[in-house]
Amino acid sequence: MSSDNASRNNSSKRSNEDGDSTRRTRSVSPLPPRRLDDNNNNGIPVAKKQRLSLRNFTSQIKCCTDVHDLPVAMWCSGCSRWEASKKLKQRDETKTRECRCFQAWKQNKVFPRFQTHCDAIMSHVETNCNIDRDSLQELVDDDEEAKQELETTTTNNDAPPLPITTPSPKGREINWVPNTFFVEKQSFTMMVPSTHQIYNEKDVGRWKNGYEIYKRVKEKLQRKQFNTKSLFSQSLFSIAAAAVPAMALSAAQFLFPLIVMAFFHDTGLFDNIDLEKHIKSFPSDNTLRKHNLHQATRDTIVISRKLRHRKICMACDKGNKKGIGHFVKRSSTWDPISGSVEANTIDIDASGGKSNECALSIESSMNKLKDNDGDRSHLLFGQCTDSGGGGVLDSLADELQAKENLACGPDEHLVANCCIHGLQLQLRDAVVEALGDGGLDNVNAMQLLHTVRDLQESLDLEEWRHILCLACQFVSTYDPAVPVVLTGTKSQKECQSEFCDKFKTTFNCHSKFKTNEVVDPDTERCLHTALHKMTEPILTRWWTVGAGANCAFDCYPQLCHAAQTVINIYAGGSGPHGIASCLCAHMTNQENCIDLTLIRSCHKGHTSPHLDWLQSCVDLSMTQAFQSHSMSARHYIMHRDLVCLPSNTVFEDHTEAIEKAGHVRGSDEHKRHMKKLTVFMDQSLNALRTHFK
Repeated sequence: MSSDNASRNNSSKRSNEDGDSTRRTRSVSPLPPRRLDDNNNNGIPVAKKQRLSLRNFTSQIKCCTDVHDLPVAMWCSGCSRWEASKKLKQRDETKTRECRCFQAWKQNKVFPRFQTHCDAIMSHVETNCNIDRDSLQELVDDDEEAKQELETTTTNNDAPPLPITTPSPKGREINWVPNTFFVEKQSFTMMVPSTHQIYNEKDVGRWKNGYEIYKRVKEKLQRKQFNTKSLFSQSLFSIAAAAVPAMALSAAQFLFPLIVMAFFHDTGLFDNIDLEKHIKSFPSDNTLRKHNLHQATRDTIVISRKLRHRKICMACDKGNKKGIGHFVKRSSTWDPISGSVEANTIDIDASGGKSNECALSIESSMNKLKDNDGDRSHLLFGQCTDSGGGGVLDSLADELQAKENLACGPDEHLVANCCIHGLQLQLRDAVVEALGDGGLDNVNAMQLLHTVRDLQESLDLEEWRHILCLACQFVSTYDPAVPVVLTGTKSQKECQSEFCDKFKTTFNCHSKFKTNEVVDPDTERCLHTALHKMTEPILTRWWTVGAGANCAFDCYPQLCHAAQTVINIYAGGSGPHGIASCLCAHMTNQENCIDLTLIRSCHKGHTSPHLDWLQSCVDLSMTQAFQSHSMSARHYIMHRDLVCLPSNTVFEDHTEAIEKAGHVRGSDEHKRHMKKLTVFMDQSLNALRTHFK
């Protein structure tokens, strides 16, 4: 008995000696606090809390579903997806990111959107598992550090031994040179290697910025596809494409890279540049088309905001483009900020020629500016059109009034006509009534102008100018008092004699012909010389008739000689020969020369100065265009000038031409020409009263 007790005491002593360290390091969980009402629980047992050690918790709990009594609402998205899945694999074998648990108890710092989830889970762990949050986080951090040390140790043990480095040979000797620089007007000298220099920091920064810009430019020229977010750049491409409307966008996509390369090639920018990538770095035709559409949309929005609730006037004109009738619409309104008239082009959409069709086109264009079709935000308070054809003046105004919310009331709506057309109609009505219109069967001044135009168009430009140079040389040395030496055969001499007689009569028709002009055939300056091509004379188009009359009058003898030269060169059945023969017949007729001076004098004394004022006035709008606000005063000035025109000095040329033809005052021919002048003036005054009311 005593021996058993002794052995038992010895074994207890050994166990105590061996287990001292274990007892000293064992952690004892604190006793839970007692509640004051523990004895008043009405006999209901308190639920036993789940107790796990830190090590067991981190080793056993792998996901939210392993936490005891954790509500489903607190599960992370990965665990929720796992429970809803078909579970074809074990949880630890699932590698997809969507089914991976967030493990909020291992997270130290999380994004704000995960903070609520982490707080809820850690609160549940502290309450139900009796594990402190800070202790759990320290244990997790210790495990991670131990894992990293283990990985580092393993990596270092497996790493191969470092190679033995071979000593490098001694480098070249450095040449030190003095380098002088200035700071605040003080000179400093330092010894630096010969391969280096000392520069100001600002200079270095400027060079660096320039190099960065150069790199960006080269990268821009070597892209595989054009791309830009700059609205300014897109607008410039759109403006460039719209500036040449006749050029197709398929041609523009090749033109732009060629222009850039031609401009910058001598700068060295294109050294080591891949030309295929360079071409691809510019916009294609489809991209240019998108830029045009986007720019048109932006412009329409800007114009819509500018014109909102303003008094708008519309200037309209019909035109024809490739056989399709177009209706140009240009708005004008008073800008109170700049204190001037602001004009904008709305569109040039196709339209019919009748008044109702023009009104529908205007309504469609104005609806582009409105938020909703038919709004009263943009109303027309006036219009300006031509005087003839459909879609003009009062007929168009009536159609606009019939449209809903398109124009203001008839009491405020202003109707105006383009007075530039009215001024040109004065010359047209007078010429047609007094002298006759042009035509192949007519022999008058207008047909003379048309024949000159046809002759120069039937010949090559270089050939025509060469013929004019020869004519100028002949006229400059011609003297009517000196007989011309005839050469050649008998028939040739007869033709030369006939031409000399007619040319002498033509040469003496007037004293203000430019007979002394000699032009250089190699000159490039042709304006205001005999080499300048005459504009096609059209009675309804601005000052083309007057400009043609001036050109034909100044070079009258030269044109006559040039026509005879063409007759001598070309065969009888050719086009130039026939046109030149008609021109000779017209120019040797002295009555055509007299009528030509009448057209020239009227254009020079009345049409040209008033037309120049109508087109060059810049009042209010700061743009050269027709201005209607001063037409009352201009009408009075035009009427006064037209009444006094026959007594003006410009009509001395017309009087001289009549006298040179041998028509003395009081003769029947003189009275006939005075009758032409009277009819000419009466028709001009009637047109002025009709179109300038």
